[in-house]
Amino acid sequence: MLFIASAAIFVAAVVPLLMYTAGYRLTSELKITKTGGLFITAPQVNSDIFVDNIFKKKTNFLQNNLFIQNLTPRSYSVLVAKEGYWPWFKKIEVEPKMVAEARAFMVPQDPKWDIIANGRKFVSIQISPDQKTIAVLDEKGNGNYHLIFYLAETNSILAEDDGQTKSALSFPSKNINLLWLDNKTFVQSRTKIAEAALDFEKKTV
Repeated sequence: MLFIASAAIFVAAVVPLLMYTAGYRLTSELKITKTGGLFITAPQVNSDIFVDNIFKKKTNFLQNNLFIQNLTPRSYSVLVAKEGYWPWFKKIEVEPKMVAEARAFMVPQDPKWDIIANGRKFVSIQISPDQKTIAVLDEKGNGNYHLIFYLAETNSILAEDDGQTKSALSFPSKNINLLWLDNKTFVQSRTKIAEAALDFEKKTV
């Protein structure tokens, strides 16, 4: 009888440990599930990465990312912060047997951005899929709107080549749709479709 009791205690202690080691967790609904992971990339050196308000890592020249595995599947709050930049925050869903990836989009707190905003009324902001370019729609008054392209990582505005480009990026409505392609952006409004060729080396559009 004593042997049976000891065996039962041993099994009760070892089985959960083996399941934990194999990457299984007990959820808040008391369900057993396979774990997942998080992979966060911070483009700026010396960025602080927080997960659920807990500091996890400061990036450096050699390692600009954070990888956490064996996470219980659920939503996690990720914050990336660096002095001189606006904090980046995102809710990321971790799923069983999957690694959720995200790249922090860091916008400098720089006077150049203040110059862009000075005297302007932004009605919409759209970010490119690679999270490198910000398209800002500025209300000019009298029902007219103008599109500006801003590069966050180099902290610069793409200059307009000529008056024709400026006219092409002006719209009579704030209801526009952007289609981002490699070095090109198509802008559709109710009255026209404009093509903007983005030259990142010359910083022109």
